[in-house]
Amino acid sequence: MKSLTKTTTALSQNVRGKAEGAVARVRELKEHITASFYEMGEVLGRILDEKLYVALGYGSFVDLLEGEALLGPTQAKKLIAVRRGFEREHAMLVGPEKAYALARYAARTKIAETPADLVTRGFPIGGRRTPVTEVPIRRIEEAGRAAVRRQTGGHGDNARARADAETEARVCLAGLRARGGDAVSYTHLTLATSDLV
Repeated sequence: MKSLTKTTTALSQNVRGKAEGAVARVRELKEHITASFYEMGEVLGRILDEKLYVALGYGSFVDLLEGEALLGPTQAKKLIAVRRGFEREHAMLVGPEKAYALARYAARTKIAETPADLVTRGFPIGGRRTPVTEVPIRRIEEAGRAAVRRQTGGHGDNARARADAETEARVCLAGLRARGGDAVSYTHLTLATSDLV
């Protein structure tokens, strides 16, 4: 029993040391995030995948980020996505924000291209390929949203919100009519509903 306890203690000390080393490395990299974002994504991904946050007493990856004041959860997610979607060379060429936009575009659209393919072959705009270094991040994000709308038959988030609001309006109108509501109430409710979406 004692040897099992010693082994478990040594193992947990080893994992804790690994976790502490990873957190310290993220702090170092944070000082030069523009140049080290790729490696930071790699270290953060390891902390997440290996659940090293548990060895430091945190219940979740987000708790570790907040408790150690490393990065915000959204920024950490972006860096991990860049690391998982790109080779270092391609990510460094476009930078962290554009690399994340390309990774998200590739993940959200049903194309057979990886983010690295988009960097090497160019970004599809108007039937031709444009070098990604010339494409603004906003254009990549807009293209991703447009592709999702096409894939869902034009029923993106706005269309769903509009349909939900129209359903709610019909329910409210039925209630008004049951209580003797008139055409003015109907018009007012319809106008108010159209402002919601």
